[in-house]
Amino acid sequence: MPSLSDTLLNDGLIPLVEQVHGEQIKVLTGLSAGKLFTGVIEIEQDVQFETELDNDPRGKRMVRFTNRPGNVPQLVKLDRIQTSDGKQFAVVRQPDTSYLTVDYEIVQIDLKNDT
Repeated sequence: MPSLSDTLLNDGLIPLVEQVHGEQIKVLTGLSAGKLFTGVIEIEQDVQFETELDNDPRGKRMVRFTNRPGNVPQLVKLDRIQTSDGKQFAVVRQPDTSYLTVDYEIVQIDLKNDT
């Protein structure tokens, strides 16, 4: 049985975030090619690496799909997705995905130099 906080997140917060910040994601390759899904794209907090030369701030862009029937695409490493503004991304599933959302790190593809 899930905890009370997980139940509240699942019943209230996660669907609300998806309704407010969600956008249509079109899958371009793989088993779910041609299908539309609703996902939330966000940038995870930067990580600061301290090196001998200087500090190196980094962050990563993520897409999160609410883990409910019919809302999670079947994607494998480097499958491509397209956002509603026409930008294309390659995806990599994150190992620490929770049961509330299925998370993918996304890297934008430069269509001008794509072969």
